[in-house]
Amino acid sequence: MTAPSISLIICTRHRPVSLARTLNTVARLQVPPGGGEVLIVDGSDPGLASTSHRVDPRPVPARGDGVNDTLDLRVIHRPGPGLGRARNVGVRSARGAICCFTDDDCLLGADHLVQIVQAFAEHPIDFASGPVLAAMTSDPREALDPSDVFDYLAPGDRLAPGCVQGANLALRRDMFESLGGFGEDLGAGTQFRCEDIDLCARATSAGFRGAHLIKPVVWHDPRRTPREIRGWIRANDRARGAFYVRQVLSGDLGYGPFWARRARRRLGRRPSNVVRNAPRVLGELVGGAAHAAALGRERARSNGSSNRQRGNSTNA
Repeated sequence: MTAPSISLIICTRHRPVSLARTLNTVARLQVPPGGGEVLIVDGSDPGLASTSHRVDPRPVPARGDGVNDTLDLRVIHRPGPGLGRARNVGVRSARGAICCFTDDDCLLGADHLVQIVQAFAEHPIDFASGPVLAAMTSDPREALDPSDVFDYLAPGDRLAPGCVQGANLALRRDMFESLGGFGEDLGAGTQFRCEDIDLCARATSAGFRGAHLIKPVVWHDPRRTPREIRGWIRANDRARGAFYVRQVLSGDLGYGPFWARRARRRLGRRPSNVVRNAPRVLGELVGGAAHAAALGRERARSNGSSNRQRGNSTNA
């Protein structure tokens, strides 16, 4: 079987209703040159609200070129939380040279895959992100990335959280393999939902080149309550701090002053700005400290395990 040019990966867990809305837009996708496939990584726990029984395993009928007018669809069951982990499962199961992602609460335009394949053909890039707007049925604050400006993300660039979004992200498989994939301790379902920006920051640090595209556009449609939105914003603040600390502890010390400059700009000089934004900057600091502590505990566990293994080898 010939490998498709692109694989669309949708990770889901216990959200069959929003997934159904996403799949309604997937069914209208145009097939890009070279063909495509759709993979759904289902992390639902056994016995709970699994999404898999709602997914038709037959090929998705799509508008193609007369040669390939369907998108192959597969469902992969990997129970457990963690979006970084689930996305790694999806890429390692995919067959496309380009892998793109959206979330199970997003809506896609019909030309989504065609636009991505075209962008990678026209630009010398290894990864790309694009606008994520709030759907008309959701709160305007749900817009993850309203920017409609094209911009290259050059090797060595430091990336600010928000400049790439996993809900509208695409990457070359060889870059993914070179970097070792997404951080499996990151992403929705973990304490820090920053697996997307972490991977892309590691990419530019390693010499890969990205872009923020104007198209395709994704519409975010989670339909949260106002209380849920406030909690989501607080979680995003903590994730930003975790991202910055992770980059510093990984060896890119420049992310420290980069973070400080952005925090100062957010606070500004007007008292009203300080009052409004200080809790968010504080949330970043709390998230950064918590992630540093988590990484320290993991390192201590790893060192303890290594020491025990060496001790056992010596005794043997």
